[in-house]
Amino acid sequence: MKREAKSYMKIYEMLAAMTPVMLSFVIALMFNLIQDFQGILMPATLVETGVIAKTGLEELLTIPKELMEMSYLFVVICSLAIALLAGKTIDLTAKSTFRIAVNLSLATAGTVLSSQIVAPILQAMFAGIGDFPTPPS
Repeated sequence: MKREAKSYMKIYEMLAAMTPVMLSFVIALMFNLIQDFQGILMPATLVETGVIAKTGLEELLTIPKELMEMSYLFVVICSLAIALLAGKTIDLTAKSTFRIAVNLSLATAGTVLSSQIVAPILQAMFAGIGDFPTPPS
């Protein structure tokens, strides 16, 4: 019975270690997708003519930088909570500082690397979406 319980704990240990990295990549993916579709929702012709500025849609269609920073801060806070829960569950004590340090370093590395890795991949994927074909002359 004890061996079976330890095997289940290995799964939770891997899940607790990978959750901060997955969260940061999902947040980077979400923000990059919203920014890519922002160009479709707010075409350059409407911005140049001032239509969007007069109607106030520009504030609705842009993502504040503070929202991205706060989302990444939530990833770090969630990784701390997950590390505390995993330490209490797996090691039967909340004093497992090694697990907390590993999760916090993974969360920090994930937030830094996710914005550098996800953005170029999405830009390559959606390179031609906002471009409308010109009729042949």
